[in-house]
Amino acid sequence: MIYEAFVVILEDLRKKPREIVITDERGDVCGEMTYKDGKFIVEYAIGKVREYTEVKTAATELARYTRIR
Repeated sequence: MIYEAFVVILEDLRKKPREIVITDERGDVCGEMTYKDGKFIVEYAIGKVREYTEVKTAATELARYTRIR
């Protein structure tokens, strides 16, 4: 279910680019996501940056490590 929610969020982000804050299960901010130049860019607070071009891949990775509030 969380995967499907991320797919919807990412499709919306692609249509209306903006910054999304990512939190962990405790509610602590652990990163930010943006959509630029055809890529979903996730910048984690620990300094790690990941780029995804496909919605399904990005949704799978986000569903593993984050939650939606």
